[in-house]
Amino acid sequence: MSHTISPSIDPASHLSRVRERAPLVHNITNLVAMNTMANVLLAIGAPPADGVALRGRLRLEITDAT
Repeated sequence: MSHTISPSIDPASHLSRVRERAPLVHNITNLVAMNTMANVLLAIGAPPADGVALRGRLRLEITDAT
């Protein structure tokens, strides 16, 4: 099975737009995946806001990319 990217979809231009806009991404994960996902989002230029549920309350952590 061969996968091809449609000529109308340009991943580089989409990544470029994400980096230009730097959208704050609300990322709800478990504690195991939180750091990895935060690093992935930072690498593509989208600062993460990680939500973690602890004892029934949500704690929000916003990672500063600077």
